[in-house]
Amino acid sequence: LGLPLTALLWAGNVTATASGRGRAKFSGSLAGLVVFGAASAGLVPGWGAAGAAAALVLAVAVNTAALLVILRRDFSPRRTELLGVGLAGLFALAVILAVG
Repeated sequence: LGLPLTALLWAGNVTATASGRGRAKFSGSLAGLVVFGAASAGLVPGWGAAGAAAALVLAVAVNTAALLVILRRDFSPRRTELLGVGLAGLFALAVILAVG
């Protein structure tokens, strides 16, 4: 489910690198790491691998959101791109729920 967000995350990291804003990449990564650690501690004991996957999706979402906020001047995806990412995630969720 985090795969659609990784495209935005990659674009944000490229934007940060190209604009010389390495601290933005670090800040987003740190926020994602903190969320992953906290979410893993809460989700993995009860949910196992599914909890770890959910924690990873949350971490990618937070990392992406942090980059969107920090780099809002340089990195502003169009609403249609954001909608596409959301729809791709919903589609993936629907497939997962239908299959298993």
